[in-house]
Amino acid sequence: MENMNSRYSLSPETAVIGSNGLALNSGWITVYHAGPDGEYTGASNDYLMWGVGLAAGAYADAPELPTEPGKAVRRSADKTHWEIVVDHRGKTAWNTMTREPVKITFMGEIPSSLTLTPPSGEFDKWDGEKWIPDNEARKAAAITDAENKKRQLMTDVLNKISIWQTQLQMNVITDENKARLTEWLNYYNALDVIKPDGESDITWPDMPHE
Repeated sequence: MENMNSRYSLSPETAVIGSNGLALNSGWITVYHAGPDGEYTGASNDYLMWGVGLAAGAYADAPELPTEPGKAVRRSADKTHWEIVVDHRGKTAWNTMTREPVKITFMGEIPSSLTLTPPSGEFDKWDGEKWIPDNEARKAAAITDAENKKRQLMTDVLNKISIWQTQLQMNVITDENKARLTEWLNYYNALDVIKPDGESDITWPDMPHE
């Protein structure tokens, strides 16, 4: 007598994927999905017809899930396997050349041009492992700031005394304005002798009273 049990099954037919990536038979299969960036997004049960392959971004092999925080699961670049990688997304890194902050939006190790350690000051530089003070940059910036201040103050003096110099040349200047001209010229000369070196504190001369 024919064994009737062979005609029935309590389990759905399971699809088998061949070496060519196509289903060897029609049936159900659990597939694991990767998003556009390769990150694992979840699993689903899909029905495959014979001779049909998995959809783009779907894989038959299950990923291993991370057991610690700060990790992500993604498909490898060659799409042959799942991998667990470090996940710094949402954190801020700093460019080791420009010190500019950068928001991390990708999975995996950050490039050597970035560091998760913030610089401690405006004039830090990266030595390949850590931030160190860049004394030459600090000195150059201090010189530039002082030179700019000196130049502006001297320009202000010239604008202030221009009318008195004209009056002096025309021999119509009053004694009061002549005294004021002398006072402001002395102030101008005191500014002129200042030589910023970026290291010494500068004692700026007092501006004459208006």
